[in-house]
Amino acid sequence: MIKLLLRCDGSKTIGLGHVTRMLSLAKQLRKMGCFITFAMRSYPTGLQQVQKENFPIYIVPSYKTYSQWLPNIAQKYDIFIGDVRDNLPPHLITLLQTKNIFCVAIDEISTYAKECNLTFYPPHSFIQKKLYKGKVFQGLEYTILRQEFYQAQQKRETKTKKNLLIMLGGTDTHNLTLEVLKRILSLTQHFTIYLILSKTSPFYTKIKQKYPHIHLYSYIKDMATFLTSIDYAIITFGSSAYELLAKGVFGIHIALDDDHWQASEYFVNNGFALRYKKEDIHKIIIPKKVISPIVKKNVIAQTILQLYKKDSFFLFDLDATLTQYETLPYLAQHCKLKENLDLITQETQKGTIDFSTSLEQRIQFFSHCSITRIANLFLEVALFENIITFLKQNKHRCAIITSNLDVWVTPLLETIGIPFYTSTTKIDKNHVIHISSILQKADIVRYYQQLNKQVIVIGDGANDIEAMKQADFGLVCALVHPPIPQLQTIGYPIASSEKELLKLLKQLKE
Repeated sequence: MIKLLLRCDGSKTIGLGHVTRMLSLAKQLRKMGCFITFAMRSYPTGLQQVQKENFPIYIVPSYKTYSQWLPNIAQKYDIFIGDVRDNLPPHLITLLQTKNIFCVAIDEISTYAKECNLTFYPPHSFIQKKLYKGKVFQGLEYTILRQEFYQAQQKRETKTKKNLLIMLGGTDTHNLTLEVLKRILSLTQHFTIYLILSKTSPFYTKIKQKYPHIHLYSYIKDMATFLTSIDYAIITFGSSAYELLAKGVFGIHIALDDDHWQASEYFVNNGFALRYKKEDIHKIIIPKKVISPIVKKNVIAQTILQLYKKDSFFLFDLDATLTQYETLPYLAQHCKLKENLDLITQETQKGTIDFSTSLEQRIQFFSHCSITRIANLFLEVALFENIITFLKQNKHRCAIITSNLDVWVTPLLETIGIPFYTSTTKIDKNHVIHISSILQKADIVRYYQQLNKQVIVIGDGANDIEAMKQADFGLVCALVHPPIPQLQTIGYPIASSEKELLKLLKQLKE
C-alpha cells in the first residue's frame, strides 16, 4: 500500500480552499487503495473538515519549525504532497528526496515547488517551467474541484429575471459586501439576489433586516447543485472561479491583490468573467452574457501514482490511434464489403455482439481476399506520422497491441521497428482459414507489469477497455472518432488531436 502525507491548513484567515482541494484529492487516492495522513497546524476550522472525512491527522506543534518535524514524520511515507504557502524551505524537499520520498506540489507559488518531482497548476497560473527541476502539468484536468462539480447538469432554464450570487468569502474579512450590494442595487438591471455570508459577519444582521428581499445564506450544503440556478456571480478571486466555470456561471471577479488580478486574466481573456480591483467596485457592470459549463475530469491522483512508480512503458492500439482511420472499413471499401461490415460493427457498438465474436464474423468477410492483397493494403494505410516518430524515438519503451491479424499487419508494423502483439491465424494457400487466438490486450499489460514496468495504454475502442483497467495509466484517443462511453468513465485524459496526444506522451515520458 502506498502511503501519502498531505500538508495543508485551513482557518478563518487562510480560508478552506486548500483543505477542500486536498480532501477531494485524498478521497480519490483512498479509493485507489492508498493510505492517507494529513499534516496540519492546529487551526480548528481546517481540522474539523478533515476529521469529518475520517482521515488521520498529524497535528504540527506550533512551536516547531519545518526542519524540526517534517523529515522525521515524512520518512514514514512514500509520497509527500504540499498545498501550503507558509515558507516550507526548498532544501527540505531535496532532503526528503534523498530519503526516496516522492514530492508533489499543488498549485504552489512557493519556492519549494521548484524542487518537487511533480507540480500541478490550473490554467490561469503564470509559471516559468524551465525553473522547475521536476515535471510540470498545467490545465483544467489538473484543477481540483469537489467531486459533485464533475456531475452532468440539466440545461439551465431561461428566465426573464436573472439570478445573481454574491459570495465574498465567509465572513468577508475585507468588508466588501455592503459596497457590492449598493452597486448592484444601483444598476438599471433587476436581479434576484442571493448572498452567502457567515452569521459571524458584522453585516449579517444588518443586511437581513435592511434587505428582506435578498436571499441570505450562511452556508450552502451542495454548492454544485445550488450553482445550477445561478446566472452570474460576484466573487473574490479564488478556487470558486473554477466552480463557477464548471457550472456555466459567468463570473465577476474582485481582485484583492495583484496576484488575483493577474490570475483572473485567463478567465477574462476567454470570455468567462470580468474583473475589478476592490477599489473599483463602484464600476461593476453585469453583461448580458451566457457561458456553457466547462470542466475536465481531474487526473492528478492517477498521474501521481503513475509517475511515482517505475519506468513507464507505452502500449499503443493500432486502429484510430496510430492509423488515421479504422482499418477494417478501409479494407472493406477496397473489397466491396462495406455495407455488411458496417452492420456488424454497429451491433458490436450497441453491445449485442461481443468483440471477439464480432471480430471473427468481420474477418470471415475477407476470406476470399489473399493475405498478400490485404497486407499490401495495410502498407498503404495513412498513419499519424508524429506519433510514429515518437514510437521510433522511444522504441525500447513502446509496443503495439492490436487485435488485427498477424499475417495482415506484420509487414506494416515491421516498418515501425518496435515490438508488436497481434491476433494469430491459421492460413492455407495465402488465405486466412480462421483466427487461432484473439489478442487479449490485458495479458500484455500484465506481462510488462511483471517486468516491473509502469504500463500506459493508449487506445480508443471496446477492445481497449480491459487493458486500460489493468494498466497503471492510460490515454484515451479521440483522434478519429469520439471515445466510447466505457473508456470515458475510466477517467483517463482524452486526446482529441495528434498534437494533444503527442504533448501528453512527452509529459509522461520525461
